[in-house]
Amino acid sequence: MRPRRGRGLKGRCLSFAEREQLGLLRAAGMSMRAIATQLGRSPSTISRELRRNTEVGGYLASSAHAMAYHRASRPSLRSWR
Repeated sequence: MRPRRGRGLKGRCLSFAEREQLGLLRAAGMSMRAIATQLGRSPSTISRELRRNTEVGGYLASSAHAMAYHRASRPSLRSWR
């Protein structure tokens, strides 16, 4: 079963445009709190995004968006009791 997409997730998930801006601001050397203020997001959201989606070469918006989509699309496991 895939998670519900659409209205419920729009404000919760970062958009591709936000991820691109995050990558540019991070490459410019801005702090996570400054980035969060500029994007209008919580600093914890920015911290989690960077922790989950930063690769060896740094943060890339396209690969981060693909990884986030892949994680969100996994099916939930059924509990057999």
